[in-house]
Amino acid sequence: MTMKTTARIQARGFVEALLKYETILTAQTFLGIFEQTSPLSKYLQTQGMDVLSAHRMVIATHKSLKNMSRDFASVSAAAEKFVLWANEKLQEQDKEVELEVESALPSRRRRKKTTRPGETPHAETVTSPELVYEVTVHNQIMDTATETLHRRFLGHGTRYADLAFLDPRNFTQLESSSLPPLMFQELSKCLLRFDSEATAENLQCEFSNFALQWEKLKMYPLDEYKILRRFNLMSNAYHLLGLAYKFLLTLSITQVACERTFSLLKFIKTRLRSKLSQEHLEAFMLMATERDILFSLDSDVIIDKVAEK
Repeated sequence: MTMKTTARIQARGFVEALLKYETILTAQTFLGIFEQTSPLSKYLQTQGMDVLSAHRMVIATHKSLKNMSRDFASVSAAAEKFVLWANEKLQEQDKEVELEVESALPSRRRRKKTTRPGETPHAETVTSPELVYEVTVHNQIMDTATETLHRRFLGHGTRYADLAFLDPRNFTQLESSSLPPLMFQELSKCLLRFDSEATAENLQCEFSNFALQWEKLKMYPLDEYKILRRFNLMSNAYHLLGLAYKFLLTLSITQVACERTFSLLKFIKTRLRSKLSQEHLEAFMLMATERDILFSLDSDVIIDKVAEK
């Protein structure tokens, strides 16, 4: 009985919160943000994504968010339209239960300032609830979204351009033009911690030579990024370029894959597998995250290789 009473009270609280006009305004604000950021988020998770195209989409999305950051009138109009539609649906579906979505924000009086002896008391003023919500909630949400997007992506445009040069699809464009003078400057700063020879000049030298050899190298039926390993070019002719490709291929553009991996960890290392060794845990994690590659393997071929050993 107590459980049912608690559930009933919680359900009533949820319903009352959903019927508030402030909830509708907040939902419309986030809906506007998602309309601008969803295409960008989907493209960032696309296989074969072009880094420069992604950076241009980030710039365009950031500009769109800034343009709509103070457009509270559109949010208010969308909220009013939704309230009319929701109240009509509620009246049609259930006439016994009286539910109605609020159509306006409740009026709030400003706290009266305490006056000391000898001071002139100020009259109590009524503040517009729409203006208070616009300044304290809507503008804060929009400013946080635009500032976060700028901090995480827009400050690394030069580094994205360096990574885009490593895409074999851009090699043909570089053959007809000279290399930019500042090419690989930002990428070199990231690679110097692994190899002291990974200067921008050395990277440019290896890259220009590798781009000229690319047309001949890609004639072999191999994956583009496996050519460096197949011909042992990483340890000999293009070891700095191989380091750059390692950095590129292991760099997480978004946190989606990382968060998904940590979610899988909870399903693999459970209470019954608490003593799982690190070696087996890494193997299970690799099989879970790279499931597409695992399913593409032929079991008979693996069994034959094990039998040969």
